[in-house]
Amino acid sequence: VLPKLVEICIDENRVTPRVLEWLRQQPRLKRVKLWSAFSIDESRWREVQSALPGMTIQDRLGKVHP
Repeated sequence: VLPKLVEICIDENRVTPRVLEWLRQQPRLKRVKLWSAFSIDESRWREVQSALPGMTIQDRLGKVHP
């Protein structure tokens, strides 16, 4: 079964290139939910959004990040 939603807990406020590559290879994936024990800085949001064009990126509460 291919995922439609993947939730990622960011440790040390980053997503590794290997994880981003795996996410890009998932044909049915439409949403990625990022969450962390701490706030995620703006540069990390942009990094994930630029690496995963066309996907919805949400925070841990389900709000879509602009």
